[in-house]
Amino acid sequence: MNDKRPVTKGQRIAALIVVIMLVVMIILTVIFAFTAKPGENKLFLASLLCTILIPTILYITMWLMRKIGGDGRTPKDEEE
Repeated sequence: MNDKRPVTKGQRIAALIVVIMLVVMIILTVIFAFTAKPGENKLFLASLLCTILIPTILYITMWLMRKIGGDGRTPKDEEE
């Protein structure tokens, strides 16, 4: 009984893009944390907030889509 669906090329590309975005957001957060220019504290807080909120919102959205949309199997798949 194999319940896992194969990962498509589009899903792999989307995952890679998300990982790159997260790495860039973390690097920007570190840069803003160590710079001492006026107004940088607001950039740091905004970057830190985005680094935490964006992945959280994406995770909740994917979780809700799985709960609302089902597991993606058709009734024919369940009979087998």
